[in-house]
Amino acid sequence: MKTARIRYLMLFVAVPAFAYVCHPPSSPSAWYAIHQGQPTFVGIAISMETVSDVVRQGGGKPLLDASGRAQPVTVQKVTFRAEESFEGIKTQHVDVYGSGTSCDYHFSVGTRYLVYGWLGEDGKIRTAARTAPLSEANKDLKFLRSLKTRARAR
Repeated sequence: MKTARIRYLMLFVAVPAFAYVCHPPSSPSAWYAIHQGQPTFVGIAISMETVSDVVRQGGGKPLLDASGRAQPVTVQKVTFRAEESFEGIKTQHVDVYGSGTSCDYHFSVGTRYLVYGWLGEDGKIRTAARTAPLSEANKDLKFLRSLKTRARAR
């Protein structure tokens, strides 16, 4: 009688801390574990324009082509009037940019959002997964507000 040998190949891939996550964890607390310390706020989109940029990868680094040049792209730049800041926002008007990837969130002027952003190496706030219209963010708002309340109690 022969015994079967099973071999496993394990592949480990290093992912930068700010790598794109198009499909974030389903719970606010699991997302917070990844996103903690990054710009997070409630605001209304007050203006929008398309601007020239370069495709950004994890951490806001430009994505380079085979010749070493940054890949040009146009992205959405949205200015928000911040109404409630959870982390990383100290001004009333906040500019948020796309990253030039399929993960970019597309905003509409006049809509209130819960914005999760990443602060890129270029100093710009870029859109992040779980960003959503305020009407779809009740679970996240409840979680974030509970953290804010606990932080004030210390």
